Amino acid sequence: MKMEQACRFRTDEAGYMVCARSQGLTADNENNLGYFNSTMTSLFEKDGSGPRMGQSILSYAVSEENGGRRDFLIAKSTMRSDIKGRASIFTHAYFMGLDEYARCMETDPSAIYGIDTGDMMTAQSGSQLPPKETVLRGGFELSVLREKYGLTDERYALLLYNVYQAVAGGGSLALLTQLPLSQTQDMVREVAYCAAMGMLPGLRWRLTCSSAADTRAAICVSSKAGGGGYMRILDFRDSDIYIYTYSPYYDSCEYPKGKTEATVPLP
Repeated sequence: MKMEQACRFRTDEAGYMVCARSQGLTADNENNLGYFNSTMTSLFEKDGSGPRMGQSILSYAVSEENGGRRDFLIAKSTMRSDIKGRASIFTHAYFMGLDEYARCMETDPSAIYGIDTGDMMTAQSGSQLPPKETVLRGGFELSVLREKYGLTDERYALLLYNVYQAVAGGGSLALLTQLPLSQTQDMVREVAYCAAMGMLPGLRWRLTCSSAADTRAAICVSSKAGGGGYMRILDFRDSDIYIYTYSPYYDSCEYPKGKTEATVPLP
């Protein structure tokens, strides 16, 4: 399977722009890449007075409706410093038409979550890119991943219940973990795969996810980078997974005010 690809960075006073692309990239693709913008700066872990350089966030996103063709994007956004020393986000993205993405998710979600992202760029290397020939990583087996994350029948049902609310517009579901941002990418795509396999095939395309606290995604991760404003939290920090209903006006997700739904302990 081939996907168009592009990179976006702040290269001069004109602001962010596409700085590398494959030949088939369209104007709609370029516009949709604007989803990954400077508002993401707050999602990165801090180092002194600013974001830590070199960190990356992995996103599985569906572009917003803007009058053009919508895309599904797999993107790695990395904190860099531009020519003037300003903190700037370098994004490398793969593009897939929304219809093709929906078909892949209906048939086999591992065809999406299994795409190898290990060679995605974190800094610019030339301006011309070939179409991306996707390679699947493998290792996406539902029974194995449910065991890895302790998703017993009860806990798996709880995950699915909250994911359905998230894709229906009920607010992002946050996976709360003590892992640093650098270690959350596999976690979020593996949990998202588990969720997708339990969903109605026709709704799977709505399941977006982010390895950081990006509440635009149906599933996001609140790690040591922090974050807040979630409606629900899955707490992966301890031996239990808790579900919290969360106030969007509460500033921190580290100390939820109250547990309002069932707690399902590990055996």
